[in-house]
Amino acid sequence: MKKLIIIISLLLSISIFADPLNNGKRETKSTISVGLVGATLKPGIYYDYFINEPIELEVGLGGIGIFDHSITIGAKYHYYITDNFTTYIAINETYFKDFITFAQVGLRYEMDCGVTSSLSLGGMVKYRSEVHRFEQGVIAGLQLGYSF
Repeated sequence: MKKLIIIISLLLSISIFADPLNNGKRETKSTISVGLVGATLKPGIYYDYFINEPIELEVGLGGIGIFDHSITIGAKYHYYITDNFTTYIAINETYFKDFITFAQVGLRYEMDCGVTSSLSLGGMVKYRSEVHRFEQGVIAGLQLGYSF
């Protein structure tokens, strides 16, 4: 747990002291990505859209090709460090048999050709409806995608 707090603190401090917009404009508005790891520990497909410079909305469908699939919606607030790297803070809601709410901090890399990768780490709260109780945990995410 101490390592998680240190990593989150490090990413947040980078975000706070970074130039949020890097005095520039994004050339891409949308990203389609494949989530390799996430809240449900199953692969999924996600669509991200920047509604303005730092705010991005995300919609996803996890567990593609698996009978039990998940639906995710969320938002990310980006701080731009360089033209290719950003850090972000995100909150997402996923439905996979039960509701899972998670907050995370992450790092995103975008190549000049549009290929992206994101790595995130955070905490989650899951409501288990069959036993009527909440569970807490740590979550990590990894996404690979393409921006256009």
